[in-house]
Amino acid sequence: MKMFWPIMASCTALLLSGAPAITAPQGPSRPPAPSATSELDADAVQALNKMGEALRSHGVFAVTMDVSSEDVLQSGQKLQYVGTVEIRARRPDRFKWSIASDIKNRDIYYDGKSVTVFAPRLGVYTTFAAPGTIAETLAQARDRFGVDLPLADLFTWGTDDAQLARLTSGFLVRPEHIDGRACNHYAFRQQNVDWQIWIAGDQSSLPCKLVITKTDDPSRPQYSAVLHWTFPNTFADSNFAFAPPPGSQKIAIIAVGTAEKGATP
Repeated sequence: MKMFWPIMASCTALLLSGAPAITAPQGPSRPPAPSATSELDADAVQALNKMGEALRSHGVFAVTMDVSSEDVLQSGQKLQYVGTVEIRARRPDRFKWSIASDIKNRDIYYDGKSVTVFAPRLGVYTTFAAPGTIAETLAQARDRFGVDLPLADLFTWGTDDAQLARLTSGFLVRPEHIDGRACNHYAFRQQNVDWQIWIAGDQSSLPCKLVITKTDDPSRPQYSAVLHWTFPNTFADSNFAFAPPPGSQKIAIIAVGTAEKGATP
């Protein structure tokens, strides 16, 4: 289940890392939550769909995410790592994802014709041809090359019925504040994943925070992101165009399922 899970580019040397977990803000004790065994509350689903509509209504946007992820040692001890993810997008056919941490950095450019994944510290990059829209490009990157960009599902929510079909339960937890913003805290379940999302309570309906728990792992590692939104009038094409720095090297990317056959994309 890939829903919202951090990026794991399994078929290329340019592995893209996700990020890690933040505890919910403390406040008055919450009222008992509804049973989350098999109920999918219609109002919770409506809130997700309204969020998706709000996101799709913005032709140009930037979002910076403070992220954290957990690594679990063989002893069972958890280690937490922090970083940032920044996305700039201009619909229908431009984006740049920047993933930064002390472990690794990756920049992913989409200029309407191709995707380039660049590892600044390693000085290497790879490129593959891409279709003409953001949604199609995200799907191709995932399905053909095993590249799942962090939180990409946020930007296509409501356009794929399969996303909703995966949910097995969901409910409103309570109103809470994230970075001073009044939000509504929702909890959802689906196969192998529990996830929580805080959606702004005002007319913007933007996601403020996300926490994912991987339930098919006994250690239940978490991924967390706090989101900060801006809406510029536009971004110039230069924001999405990759220019190889001097001394950088281009490497090949292998499509999923072809590595063992020695094939190329």
